[in-house]
Amino acid sequence: MNEQIKQQIFDEIRAADRIVLTRHKRPDGDALGSTLGFAAVLRAAFPEKDVRVLNADASEELAFLGKDDEPLAEEDYAGALLLVLDTGSTDRISNPCYTKARKIIRIDHHIDDSPYGDLSW
Repeated sequence: MNEQIKQQIFDEIRAADRIVLTRHKRPDGDALGSTLGFAAVLRAAFPEKDVRVLNADASEELAFLGKDDEPLAEEDYAGALLLVLDTGSTDRISNPCYTKARKIIRIDHHIDDSPYGDLSW
């Protein structure tokens, strides 16, 4: 099952032209590191894709790790694949436009007691 989910996630990433990464509100190091790091990997592997890290808040103390990208218009989410990292429930998602994405994939290490998204790993 685990390998199937990973393959499905990879297939969705490969098929997407635009990928938006988001994390939980009031970010800590693993939330920032996972989104910024994964975005860097995606940009290196798929330079033709529009990959953005977009959130509604930031951490001044952890600003040295990097910053979010230029925002998208709400209508530009319609065709996007949205990856939510390090976020256990939808009420903690930092990007208020997450529901406008074409598909939502959750990648998280928290206990899955509030399932959400089209795929979850």
